[in-house]
Amino acid sequence: MNMQKIMDEKQINLIIQESIDSLFRSELISDKVTITNETILLGKGSVLDSVAFITLFSEIEDRLTEKTGTEVFIDFNKLHDFNTDKSQLNVITFIEFINSLINPEK
Repeated sequence: MNMQKIMDEKQINLIIQESIDSLFRSELISDKVTITNETILLGKGSVLDSVAFITLFSEIEDRLTEKTGTEVFIDFNKLHDFNTDKSQLNVITFIEFINSLINPEK
């Protein structure tokens, strides 16, 4: 059975960018950030401090819940397991993780 994706990677990327833009507007980050797949969200070289990181995840959860019509929770333990053996979390890995949460497996 071929199941349709709820959201594709491009839409997830847009939600992450919109959420980071919101952090800038609310002055939780001082510089406007245009994300790429390599942008580091967590770990050495991150564009976010700890408060901005937690706020970003909350914002993304809210936006995903609104877009999908289903409550979405980002479990940090599952994210860590998904990103195992890596000291940083970049955008593309985060997109892949979110994709695995919200889109049914084929």
